[in-house]
Amino acid sequence: IHTDIAFTGTQNGWIVGVNRDNSPLLKISKDAGQTWINVKTCVTAKSGSLNAMSAVNDKNVWGVGSGGVITKFSLGGVQKTATGSDIACQVQKSGTTKDLMDVFFVNEKEGWVVG
Repeated sequence: IHTDIAFTGTQNGWIVGVNRDNSPLLKISKDAGQTWINVKTCVTAKSGSLNAMSAVNDKNVWGVGSGGVITKFSLGGVQKTATGSDIACQVQKSGTTKDLMDVFFVNEKEGWVVG
């Protein structure tokens, strides 16, 4: 199930959601959404599914989800996808175990999360 989509410009897109086995889902596109590649995420079923995301640029893509999970994704990390893209993924503490439902960032350091 796809729960949110964000693009960083005209080519790079990100989708978050939950797989049929309740594990977190992350997909990226580097061709304006023509094709989507499944990417393993650092968010586990234990740490939560992903409900929403906000993309400032390719280095600052934020995801939020169940159990209070906040995750920062960026292109240029260490994980290789099938297309050769590098993805970095870092789970951050939110201070709550409640589900987070949406996120919006205006720049690399300022954003809002709601649950």
